[in-house]
Amino acid sequence: MPVQAVWDDKEKTIVRFIYVGQWNWDEFYFVVQSANAMMDTVSHPCVSIVDMTRSGDIPNGAVVHIRNVIRMPQSRNNSGVTLFVNSKMLARLLIESLAKTNPEVASNSQWHFLNNLEEARALARRLLLDLQKNRSFKV
Repeated sequence: MPVQAVWDDKEKTIVRFIYVGQWNWDEFYFVVQSANAMMDTVSHPCVSIVDMTRSGDIPNGAVVHIRNVIRMPQSRNNSGVTLFVNSKMLARLLIESLAKTNPEVASNSQWHFLNNLEEARALARRLLLDLQKNRSFKV
């Protein structure tokens, strides 16, 4: 499957979305629902890493679909923090634009864009530690 969600750590605090090759919006929605179900199995917050290192082009209609997902009710365990790894510039511009046009969503979410998986994992661990200490994410 070109899109999947997996636990990225044994503590089940990081969910990694992996995009490989060409994928479609049905696969995208399915994996978001799967990840929310995964997070519902734990009682602590989670950080999402969207790994687009091996992704093909973003399918047509991205604005509508990304907006739909941003507006979806999140899992009760989702922290609202998403780390994008090696995302296409188009994806970054779309997400930043949608955050500006949907301030109610942006106020409860954080998006960060990183160059590689190691950077994303390190930031995720730091954010989770901040949450444990301060009950809020600090960047």
